[in-house]
Amino acid sequence: MNDKYISAVHFVIDKCKDPYKLGSIKLNKILLFTDGILLMKTNKTLTGDTYIKKQRGPVPKNISAILNKLESENLISIRKGNDNTKLFFSLKEPYISNLTSVEIDVLLSITMDIYNNYKAKEISDITHKNKLWKLLDLDEEIDLYSYFIAKPSEISKEDVNWALNI
Repeated sequence: MNDKYISAVHFVIDKCKDPYKLGSIKLNKILLFTDGILLMKTNKTLTGDTYIKKQRGPVPKNISAILNKLESENLISIRKGNDNTKLFFSLKEPYISNLTSVEIDVLLSITMDIYNNYKAKEISDITHKNKLWKLLDLDEEIDLYSYFIAKPSEISKEDVNWALNI
């Protein structure tokens, strides 16, 4: 299991002091946008995870295993909220010495932006506006490079001519 991933999830939960304002949807989107920005800046993601298209937006494939590990090591506690959402509580300071300063800066910036400025539905709706998102089926893997970097465009006559001549 990726130690940086574990540290990142614990860090996010620790920074989000009000468990009613975080929840699974926001946690997943914080990781998604952190990975996307780091992919653009450094050509690699923080989590190293694969994202899957789910009903409420992209979800890291291994997030449940990461949360279970953190909980089994008594680093976090997970409880059910009144509306069946997950409430995350940090029980200890997160270990972040394995994260670079760039990773910490991006993770903190994205965490505070999403945590403070968006409701879960709002941030989920933003992920649904992505052009690649609209092309994928539920449970299909999302290519992060294409999701964040590639810009879909119309196929031109030049593109067709090029393809026909190779």
